[in-house]
Amino acid sequence: CSPASYGRGGAAQRAGCQSYDRSGQPSCAASSACRKTPTLSLLLTSSLTEGIFERAILESPGAMRPISNLEVAEKAGEVIGNDLERMRSLSASEVLAMNDRMVPAVRSLTTPRALGPVNDGWVLQGDERAAYASGRVPPVPLIVGGNSDEGRNFTGSWPVHNVAEFRAFIADNFGNTAPRATQLYSAASDNEIANALSYIFGDTQFNFGVRGMAREQSRIQPKTFRYLFTRSPQGEPPAATHTEELAYVFGNLSAPRFVKRSAVDETDRSLSEQMMDAWVRFAANSNPNGGNLPYWPPYRIESDPYLEFGDYIVAKAGYRTEYLDFVQAFFDGKVAK
Repeated sequence: CSPASYGRGGAAQRAGCQSYDRSGQPSCAASSACRKTPTLSLLLTSSLTEGIFERAILESPGAMRPISNLEVAEKAGEVIGNDLERMRSLSASEVLAMNDRMVPAVRSLTTPRALGPVNDGWVLQGDERAAYASGRVPPVPLIVGGNSDEGRNFTGSWPVHNVAEFRAFIADNFGNTAPRATQLYSAASDNEIANALSYIFGDTQFNFGVRGMAREQSRIQPKTFRYLFTRSPQGEPPAATHTEELAYVFGNLSAPRFVKRSAVDETDRSLSEQMMDAWVRFAANSNPNGGNLPYWPPYRIESDPYLEFGDYIVAKAGYRTEYLDFVQAFFDGKVAK
């Protein structure tokens, strides 16, 4: 047994922050999250994990994306051959070099990834969205959330440079519903493309899953909480992107960053303390509220509340509702043409 890990990081760097049982005492298998949150959101749907999770914190989960079935995944794997003995002899650098043979330069937003979870019929048994919608997940207390601009680091290098290429990308992903997508994610000029790509990626790959998990889990577990992280060090632009909450959650603001930023200030340090305290309270008793934290309302579908961790900590509601309604309608096959 090891200390619980929260979000995408390792053991929470907070005094006594291991797993806790229902009485608040340290325990091996109580509060649990996962280094790869897409995996955790999927494992919660698996019958093989029954009884493992008591609480879960998912930071920017890639939840509710389409995933490959076993047949499709095996066919994709044939790109790198079928000589198992040879593949086992490859070095790490040789294995990583194969990524380019399997992963396209521009990732699809609406179809399964070549490298990703697989619906193998054993660990995963069916569609993730269907499992949550039908309540085939354990009713564990949940914190789930994301960052304000999740897509920027993923799409910055994509070879989509002009309006014509952007519209072709939208058509490839959304087919007959592309006119509605281009209306929502508007890029009337070439210099607007980067922002449109970033947010359509963030909505389809992260924000949709965050809201979806909060909605479905709240039907079976009232202790479900949604957050949005919007703080950038010293409040300077650009907006907070994928992974940037980690330094705050683990109180490691001075560590080297994947995203280059300015030094932090007192607002950043105070925010980090508040987030760490909230995460630890949730790990101990399934409720992040307490201390000096503004009230964090449990998630309810009808009001769509969340707590924003930004320049200020404040409860809000309805984050990117119109955009996420479109994504949901697309996957449900209900988008008006």
